[in-house]
Amino acid sequence: MAAELSRTLQLKKLNEAYAIRLQHCAQTVAGYADGAGPKPTAAALRTFLETTLEDIRAAHHSREQQLARAARFYRKCLADLSRRHEELLTAHRAQGTPRAAFGAAPSDVALLPLSTVTESSHQMEDQARLEKELQKLKAQKGSSEVSQGGTVEPQGLEAASWAQIRQNLQEFARGTQAELERERAQLLVRATMVEEQLSELQEYVDQHLGRYKQEILRLRKLVGTGDPWKVGAIPSDKHPRTCNH
Repeated sequence: MAAELSRTLQLKKLNEAYAIRLQHCAQTVAGYADGAGPKPTAAALRTFLETTLEDIRAAHHSREQQLARAARFYRKCLADLSRRHEELLTAHRAQGTPRAAFGAAPSDVALLPLSTVTESSHQMEDQARLEKELQKLKAQKGSSEVSQGGTVEPQGLEAASWAQIRQNLQEFARGTQAELERERAQLLVRATMVEEQLSELQEYVDQHLGRYKQEILRLRKLVGTGDPWKVGAIPSDKHPRTCNH
């Protein structure tokens, strides 16, 4: 985004320079109209206006391309965030955990790496594998007890192993759920920020580029009339403003 900001600053300086040139031209023509000096030829004034118009058109075209690239970038970010959000929801449903209420402020949400979803998927696979092993051990334990004709409870080291396995599974499930909830909260915040940036960008396109096009049409009309004295009617406050995004 640093390159985009640099281009925005350059366009702002160009627009300011064009505004100064047009104001100077209008003041010069107004001075000649008052009899302060010889009148400029229509050809010279037309050449000046055409050159200025081409410069403004090139600057506006560059700005339109810049805005189009930014819009495509933000839309891609929003699509990626939506896709990752759906993956997290799928992971929540597969794990059978309830949706948490996310009330954290955007500044309180820690940014997670892009590989979090993949890591969470691997963790869920490990959890499923451990659960299968646990079920298998339970089945083997039950078969052993039935074959021995009794209901002997696991004792000593066996009981401690079962307790440790259950504890590991519970801790693993809690850790995985916490990571998924943090990632989901971060995605919600980032999606909101991207939507706000897209809204601001669309507002800029609707407002400022419309003014640019009106200014270009007005200058074209002035060049087409061939009347250099109408240039003095150019108001100094009608030049397009730039956006500091």
